[in-house]
Formats: sequence, structure tokens, C-alpha cells
Amino acid sequence: MKVLCPIEFSDSCVHAVEYAIRFVEKMGGGHIELLHCTNIRKRSLLFVDVQSIFIRQAEDDMAVLVRKLKYNPSLVNFTTKVTELDPKRYIAQYATQHAFDYVIVGTKGMTAMKDYIIGSVTEVLFNTCKVPVIAIPPGYESDDEMHQIVFAVDRPDLLIESVLRPVCAIAKVYNAPLHLLHISDDVQENISVSSLPCMEAIEFKLVNVLSDASVVDAIGSYCQNIHADLLAMVHRRRGWFGSFLHKSKTKAKLYQLERPVMVINE
Repeated sequence: MKVLCPIEFSDSCVHAVEYAIRFVEKMGGGHIELLHCTNIRKRSLLFVDVQSIFIRQAEDDMAVLVRKLKYNPSLVNFTTKVTELDPKRYIAQYATQHAFDYVIVGTKGMTAMKDYIIGSVTEVLFNTCKVPVIAIPPGYESDDEMHQIVFAVDRPDLLIESVLRPVCAIAKVYNAPLHLLHISDDVQENISVSSLPCMEAIEFKLVNVLSDASVVDAIGSYCQNIHADLLAMVHRRRGWFGSFLHKSKTKAKLYQLERPVMVINE
């Protein structure tokens, strides 16, 4: 198991790292890499190499953070990486190239340059990262278990092995029921699922919800009713999830669901 945690040392990002530790330990152990992008452009007129100063400071901060974290060293090992590259372009590429299983990131926080919120980086990861991204809301607390997992789709044909595998792997280890939630405004459209290898030994429930209201509201209401510990969704270029991130109101609602959200790119 390999997990990448982009970090810029805000409370939200540190909280996401702590979640990642519990997650990796529960999944049987593995590797966590902390990645920090300084994203400071060099200026030839500067007498001081500001980039190298920020990199050294970030490396020191990483070392201090790892020493403070509580984890089982027999189950979790850490590496750290600092780069000057733009996080919006680099993180997704790095996660794919180095075959990480999941990216775990906070949904809020400020970068070192104070010029954009980490939410915008998370949004880019939702759109571009080929590795499943789990976004942790600030202050989210759990009992280190997952009791209910929801996988929401808008299209029945998305329930395939390659899409479901990352969610099923979690459901299997946590022994958590998987709710396959289909939101539609078409009364004729229902979901069914064929026998898939990844779903063996998993308790799952097919749920068709007819809704002409806000999709985010419908998903949020269902998750609230069953006290879901994780909401998973599929991102595709054409579909309601993609539209969430282009509308400020629905995007805000998505980040206010107050539970971890996992996004899998189709």
C-alpha cells in the first residue's frame, strides 16, 4: 500500500496525514510519502536564492512533523519530498508515475505563498489525478473504523471492476457495507450489478433514488441518514460530478458534506 499526502503544514493538511496513518495501518501497513510543493518562481534579480531557503525550511518542517506524528513503525514508513514545482500540475503526475494507491489530502488550508487555498489543489486533483483521491474535511473525527461506505453514480454502466476496485478494497478490509447509490431523475433507470471479482465477500446494497432536486443534496441526505464514513464518486468529463466543480454553490456543498470524499477518475 502506497499513499501520497500533499502537504503545506496547515492544520487541515496535518489532520489529513493523521487520517492517512490510521488508514494505512488499518489496511495492513504500507508507505506514506509527504509531498510539499514550494511553487516559488526564481527571479534573476534577487541577490538571495529564495527558492533554496524555502526548500530547506520545508525539509526541516517535514522532519519535525514526522517526529511528532504518532504511528506504528512496524506498519507505516515515511518518506518526504520537497519540490519547487506547481502542485496543480505536479501532484497528479507524480502520483501516477510512482504508482501510489491513494492520494489523501485536506480540503482547506493556505499554501506557503498565501495565494490560493488547498481546496483549489484538491479540485484539480479531482479533475486530473488517475489515482483515487480521498479528501478529508477539516476537523473530521472518526473512531478509526468505517461502518458505512457510499458509492454514488449517475450512470449504471460505471459499476465496473476497474472503477469499483479501490472502493471495494477499503470496504473489504473495514468489513463495511457498500451502498451503491444511483441518483437519477428518470423513473425507468435503475442499477444492477453483475458478479464482479472485487465485490466478492462484500456486503452491498443497491439503492435507486429518484430525485429532481440537487444531486449534492440528495447524496448528502442519504449519507447523513446512514451515517456514512466515506463517500466515493466517479469523475468523468460529462456527468453531474464534473458539473459540481464548475458551479460555486454546488462545489461549496460538496466540500460541506463533513465526511471524507473519494474521487475516482473514469
